[in-house]
Amino acid sequence: MKNNKGFASMVLIGVVIVIVAIGGYFALKSKQQPVVQPATSTGETVNLKTYTNDKYGFEFQYPKDFSINSSSANALDLISNESCKSITQYVPWPQNCITYDLYIKKDKTIGLDKNQTIIKVAGYPAERTVVKNKTDEQIYVQFKKDNMWYTGWVTYDITQRSKATDILNQILSTFKFIGQITQTNTSFQTGSIFSAYVYGPELNKVKVFLYASDEKKTITAPTDISCANPSGSEVSRGNYKLIVDSTTATSDNPGGNSDLTWKNSTLDVGLMEFTKGTPWDGKMTVDQFNPIGYKNFIILQKYGSCNGTLMQVFGYDLSQGKLVQYKFLKKDNSSSNDIFVTSYKKTSSGNLFTSAYDNALGKTIDTEWLFDSSKNTFVAK
Repeated sequence: MKNNKGFASMVLIGVVIVIVAIGGYFALKSKQQPVVQPATSTGETVNLKTYTNDKYGFEFQYPKDFSINSSSANALDLISNESCKSITQYVPWPQNCITYDLYIKKDKTIGLDKNQTIIKVAGYPAERTVVKNKTDEQIYVQFKKDNMWYTGWVTYDITQRSKATDILNQILSTFKFIGQITQTNTSFQTGSIFSAYVYGPELNKVKVFLYASDEKKTITAPTDISCANPSGSEVSRGNYKLIVDSTTATSDNPGGNSDLTWKNSTLDVGLMEFTKGTPWDGKMTVDQFNPIGYKNFIILQKYGSCNGTLMQVFGYDLSQGKLVQYKFLKKDNSSSNDIFVTSYKKTSSGNLFTSAYDNALGKTIDTEWLFDSSKNTFVAK
């Protein structure tokens, strides 16, 4: 019995020594093993290009090795390589070719209802459908925004399904409307110094805001009194923008043309100073200074001198779908973005009429301006 107990003790001691040895080995190894830090990205967009559509105001990212085969305001064709250019309906789809096409039109692409799933693109519900052909497959994704259908699809050989799907997902995940107004980006609505409606056909209208994110307000001290800033007046300064918010679109005519589409638009008007109680108080005047146009000319005035203001005219260009600034072509053929005025009005014929006191001549100069829509310019008559 004694021998058995001694033997058992020796076995137990041996097991303990082995456990300690193994533990020490792994402890030492863990000290020698370098700590692997998570890889840091140098920028996910390194291998991507950005496509921008100015007409409809959107952008997305696509692989760097893709190229634009053809492009217009309403259509786009991206290809992965040169083999895509030889595609015809009579030959099999090239195995290494992947293409992405996008069309923007008023009509929805029909025949894509089978095995359809609903996803979201840029916040809009979109229909996703896989179409299987003899030599290739296609994944269609289409959605509607502002009465226009955005229909995009990727085409590929069946062996490239995984890669093509990844490329499509990359495009869709980065697809966004530039300057798209969201609930978290509407501070300009409550913080604008002034807002007004501009009009299009059939009494359709949309609201324009004058806003500066860096706006600062001060009260004119007695020591700072001037023609520009009377004593005690509130002065607002900042880098201002005109902003069209398409969500404010409405109509004074319930039976108006519903096909009119207002687009979000932002236009920098620069560093400005507005003073309450003066003609340069930041209030916008909207009128129709064009006998054949619509009521969407926006007059903005800033301090010019003790005798008048500097007038600037902006508007929403329906053909371009964005805010623009109009120029003035004077009688001496010089062009400028603003003109000095003492007062202005609209003539019986619907044209802009300004009066300006000329210190050098000691008299008031009157000018009637005709709007040249082909040049987006007011021309002195």
